[in-house]
Amino acid sequence: MDTAYTFRNAAGVLLVLAGLCTAPSGRAGERTSINETRALAASGKLAINNMAGSIVVRGWDRNEVAITGTLGADVEKLDISGDANNLSVVVRYPSRVHGNVDDTELELRVPARTQLAIDAVSADVRVSDTSGNIDARSVSGDVLLTVGSGEIKASTVSGDLTVRAPAYKTSLNSVSGDLSASGVRGSLDADTVSGDLSLDGGSFSAVKLQSVSGDLNLKLGLDDGGTLSAETLSGDIGLHLPKMPDAKLTMKTFSGDLHNGFAPQQDDDAHSLSATLGSGKGQIALHSFSGDIQIGSDSR
Repeated sequence: MDTAYTFRNAAGVLLVLAGLCTAPSGRAGERTSINETRALAASGKLAINNMAGSIVVRGWDRNEVAITGTLGADVEKLDISGDANNLSVVVRYPSRVHGNVDDTELELRVPARTQLAIDAVSADVRVSDTSGNIDARSVSGDVLLTVGSGEIKASTVSGDLTVRAPAYKTSLNSVSGDLSASGVRGSLDADTVSGDLSLDGGSFSAVKLQSVSGDLNLKLGLDDGGTLSAETLSGDIGLHLPKMPDAKLTMKTFSGDLHNGFAPQQDDDAHSLSATLGSGKGQIALHSFSGDIQIGSDSR
């Protein structure tokens, strides 16, 4: 009789799998090749879970998922469950396995519009050529998303996170890894503790960025009436816009330097600056405790 397994996918949903549809696991102590295919609707949902190794996902024009790669020697089995609308692929380890485990390399071809929920621990995650919404997380692995997705949520703890996408709703989180985003627009919420954040984006209606010791290097445009908030404790903030925005600007630092390339400083305090740029419809707030803050025109 198959044992039931439970886990939480990247969206935080508790899944119960009966193990009725599993890939061969091979003999104990041996790495096993994977070659599995399952049907999946054009805009179906796919959850992928792998503890160690890598997860590589690429889109294609077929309504099916092709899974290849190699299972680690200590893997119990590869669980594949669900249906053509909602599919799960989970690398299972015996309950006695603790600490370091052998790497499992997963490679998946998926329908291009698949909605992805990816969970990893020490596995790297790479996704390309897809356009469905993505929720991807890894603990110590790097995450690289080169996609056409409209909504992206991604996080790492110690790995680096890179997003290249025309997403209009983006949420990024890291502890010690660096964050890099290009092509994103609309709304962005990102935070990091000690990692740097680099943004080369389009025009935004709302941006909220936070860091403790990382630098914020920002190239973006601001919609009419848009808002931008960027805070860091000891890092520097550099904001580069294609033209002078219509916004009320505040810049504050305790021990750093301020530079406003659009208008002269209006406050007597060398560490605090307020200015109205253009019509002042939007809001730009840049705060750092000990870092420097600079705003000016993007020379691209």
